[in-house]
Amino acid sequence: MPIQTRKQREAELARTSFLEAAVQVFSRKGYHGATMDEIARLAGYSPGAIYRYFQGKDDVLLSVLKRLGERFTAQTREEPPVKLAFVDRLRWFAVQHVALADEHREFFVTFVAHNPAVEWDKTTPLGAEACRFFDDLITGIADIMSLGIDEGVLRPGDPRRHARIFTALMKGMSESWPHGERSTPAAEWVEQIIDVFFHGVATPKEP
Repeated sequence: MPIQTRKQREAELARTSFLEAAVQVFSRKGYHGATMDEIARLAGYSPGAIYRYFQGKDDVLLSVLKRLGERFTAQTREEPPVKLAFVDRLRWFAVQHVALADEHREFFVTFVAHNPAVEWDKTTPLGAEACRFFDDLITGIADIMSLGIDEGVLRPGDPRRHARIFTALMKGMSESWPHGERSTPAAEWVEQIIDVFFHGVATPKEP
């Protein structure tokens, strides 16, 4: 790996500071209420400094989405510390996913769960990035679902379809956060999702 120069390290530190500040400002004020000046000041820089690294607010939000999106999709490729059967592997992934979403809860609720500012339109940079993130996430979860098909736990079929169903359950859970349900432990949320994914919501039939 090439050794970074001092100037490159300073630029990387500045970009990181701006993006971390942007997550906080976007979370509090939404996209339209946020300003470049406020992001710069929260990051500890003069208002004009942010324009050395970003063209404008769209560019900042796009960079934030890429940054967090990469963390979410990377989770689908992470391996648990010990080898797990499919159901426990899926549970392990879901707990990590919920924990990361909770770490950035305000931003996640604003821009992912409710999605008021990012239009899922591939003709716009923000929309294209949102669509790319979702497709990458589905692809990663589909790889996990393939393990379930191979083990005979899931019915044969398109693992991406299984992944979309599971993701829909996760998204439905995230939409409850603004209504005071954050106090529910992540593990309990995950158990509910796992149970509905495998058994639905119908009353179990008597043996």
